[in-house]
Amino acid sequence: MNHYSPCIFQLRSRIKILVMVIVACLFSAHAADRETTRDQRMETWREGRFGMFIHWGPYAVAAGEYQGKAVPHIGEWILRNAKIPLAEYEKIALEWKAEKYDAAQWVDFAKRCGVRYMVVTAKHHDGFALFDSQVSPWNAVKASGAKRDLLRPLVTACAEKGMPLGFHYSQAQDWYHPGGGVYGKRWDARQEGDFDAFLRDVSLPQLRELVQGYGPVHAIFADTPFNMTEQRARQFHEALPAGTVVNDRMGGGVADYWCMEEFYTNRRRKSGDWEFCTTMNGTWGYKMEPTPWKEKELLLRYLISTVAGGGNFLLNVGPLADGTFPPQAVERLEYIGQWLARHGESIYGAGECPLVVPSWDGVCSLRVDEAGDSHVYLHFFQSPENRVIRLPRMVSGWQSARVMGREGELGLVKTPRAWELTLPEGAVQPFSVIHLHAKGALKLERPAVGWDEAGKLRLDVMSAQLHGKTITRERDPLSPAMNIGYWTDAADSVSWAMELPEKVKVKTHWQIACEPASAGAEVALCAGDKELARWTVPATKAWRDYQMVDGPAVELPAGKYELTLKVLGKPGLGVMNLREVVMERE
Repeated sequence: MNHYSPCIFQLRSRIKILVMVIVACLFSAHAADRETTRDQRMETWREGRFGMFIHWGPYAVAAGEYQGKAVPHIGEWILRNAKIPLAEYEKIALEWKAEKYDAAQWVDFAKRCGVRYMVVTAKHHDGFALFDSQVSPWNAVKASGAKRDLLRPLVTACAEKGMPLGFHYSQAQDWYHPGGGVYGKRWDARQEGDFDAFLRDVSLPQLRELVQGYGPVHAIFADTPFNMTEQRARQFHEALPAGTVVNDRMGGGVADYWCMEEFYTNRRRKSGDWEFCTTMNGTWGYKMEPTPWKEKELLLRYLISTVAGGGNFLLNVGPLADGTFPPQAVERLEYIGQWLARHGESIYGAGECPLVVPSWDGVCSLRVDEAGDSHVYLHFFQSPENRVIRLPRMVSGWQSARVMGREGELGLVKTPRAWELTLPEGAVQPFSVIHLHAKGALKLERPAVGWDEAGKLRLDVMSAQLHGKTITRERDPLSPAMNIGYWTDAADSVSWAMELPEKVKVKTHWQIACEPASAGAEVALCAGDKELARWTVPATKAWRDYQMVDGPAVELPAGKYELTLKVLGKPGLGVMNLREVVMERE
């Protein structure tokens, strides 16, 4: 027996390795298959751009209060924040009757407001399933006062009315079932258990129930990848149908899109498809306690800016326990819907536009039609101070321009350095949109910097070419002016195409902002590989405090070349925020 044990051991080892290889190959094939159909899965998602998020559960009954006291923080977290014993939370669920819930009305209202897809909390962190789960009795049929499946009517209504429906599903964080993930300490002995057993016996089977019994599922909005290693997440990804998209919160590094929650920024932190989700007030689930509601104009601005950045906007509603929407939410959604009824073509199927918005408070979106023509939409968040709008030169030129919702076309004039668009008096108000049509793909010229009418050279944001990982164009939320910022990597640089008839010596003036902690970065101006001058960036009061400061004198060579601003060293977080470099003859 001992004589054969090494051979047996080797055979077992080889079999184990072979099994691991086969499993890895199968997963790779599955991943490859999902990747080959990714664009097909994402087509409806990208076209929709505007979604309605719905947070609804027993927490709507509590409405932010427990034992007569208001519980701080968001309403759907009341079980955890108030450390409610599970037996007491079960009593709250029994009070939930959803007596005015009408799924068809929800969908009809969403469609009237321009919503193109919906996402509902099939199971949130409290572990409560809105559907008739056979895995756990903690669901709407067996544990609520409604005593019925609350998800099925919405699935049916969405299918009948052509509304794609996705499910928010808290796959890892679960405060009810034994072993479920809990950030912080558990507060009820019934929560104790093994996390992997919870995934195996509750979470994964429930996900399968959803995608197999309540489909077709447009998207899975997974939430909080608590302890979700790649190995744990893999089985969840494998359970999804080929046509279902999933966000990055499932874990395991596999996702169709990444999501950004609540805090909006114009900076793109990652490439690829993304979604910005936010509430209309200070909570996702309904609370009785008054909370500040975001202005409807701000929410519309979020929608437009998100789409112009290549993302989707998912706006949340927290219904009351009876199934009706708060009137403040209705008012805001109707406002957005009225705007979309007039300007929807600038949103649905639109995305990022290569145009740089130079001087007005707004953004640009781009939509390519079936014929391959380009449609550019200039969105104005405020009435522009200057009626003359300068646009980059195009290889093919613009075919037409008009203010959406107004009769007649706008005149476009081609100048040596740009296209100029003169706006009629009062034609452009806040949230007006100008539609520009160009034949074929949008191909922009990059004009060289030359002397302007005032006899100055201007290195501005519009004509700059950015190089690197972090450097980007951004807009100060307190000003319509754009700047080059988020310049935190010393390897990043910015350049301008130059074309001068003769060499010239100039004085330089830099419009910059730089907080004191980052002052002292050393930068070099280079013509091709030749260094022309060095400059040490001074401090202003803050990153938003822009000052025009004097820089070094520079002798610029004649001819065509790239004038590049490189970083030689930086002591702080960022190099500077740069709006413009103005050069004038000495």
